[in-house]
Amino acid sequence: MTAIASTPLKFDIGRVLRRTLGLIGRNWLVFGLLTLVLAVLPQIGLQLAAGRLLVDGAGSRLAIATPQFWVTSIGGYAIAAVLSAALVQGALADLAGRKARFGECVATSFPMWPSAAVVAVAVNLAMAFGTVFLVVPGLMIGMAWMISVQVLVVEHTGIRKSFGRSADLTRDRRGALFGLTLIYIAVALVLVLLFRVVGDAITGALAHRIEPLRLAQLTGASRLVASSCRTALLEAVYSVGLAAIYVELRTLREGVVPETLASVFD
Repeated sequence: MTAIASTPLKFDIGRVLRRTLGLIGRNWLVFGLLTLVLAVLPQIGLQLAAGRLLVDGAGSRLAIATPQFWVTSIGGYAIAAVLSAALVQGALADLAGRKARFGECVATSFPMWPSAAVVAVAVNLAMAFGTVFLVVPGLMIGMAWMISVQVLVVEHTGIRKSFGRSADLTRDRRGALFGLTLIYIAVALVLVLLFRVVGDAITGALAHRIEPLRLAQLTGASRLVASSCRTALLEAVYSVGLAAIYVELRTLREGVVPETLASVFD
C-alpha cells in the first residue's frame, strides 16, 4: 500500500541536495565503477572517434556543421542516458534500504538503455533548438522534461509517454528545479576550474623534465583522459541529483515512498 502520511507539502531544495549527497556518499564506490565503465571509457572512445572525424573533415566549416560536433553531442547524450539509467536503479535501491550493487544496476537498466538514449537525445535537441530561437522555450522544455529518462526507466512508460509524465510531475515546481539547475552549473564550473588548475600544474611541473615533443604527446593524451573523466563525473552527479528530484516529486505529488519505487526492479 502506498504511504502518504509523511508526504512533504512543498518541494524542498535542501532535502533534494542532502539526499543527493547522501546517495553519493553511501555508494561512491559502486557509482564510481558505474561511471568509469559506462561513461569514462565510452567518452574516451567517443573523443577519439570525433578526433578522427575532425582530421578527415573540412576544417573551415562551422563547428555545428561538422560530423565531429554531431558525433560528440548525440553520443554524449546517449552515454549520459545510459549512466543515468543505471544510477537511478542504484539510487532507489539505496533509498529502499538495500545495498546498491554494480551488477544489479547494469543488468536491471540494460534493457532500457536504447530507449533512454533516444529520450535523452530528443530532450537535449529540443532544448537546443528552443534556446537557439528564444532562450525561454529552451529553458521551459528543459525543466518540463528534466526527469524523462528517470520516468522511462522506473515506470516503463515508453518513450512518448515519458515526456508527458515528466511534464506532469514537474508542473508547478519548475522554478525550484531551475534553482537546482543553477546550483549544479555553479558546482560544475568549480569542478572544471579545478581540473584545469591541476592539469596546468602537472604540465608545468613536467615542462622542464621532458623534451617538448614527448611533452606535447603526453599533454594531448592526459587532456583527453581528463576531459572524459570530468564530463563523466559531472554526468554522474547530475544523474544522481535527477534521481533525488524524481523521488521528491513522486513523494510530493503521490505520496509514494522510495521502497515502493524500488520494488519495480524486483
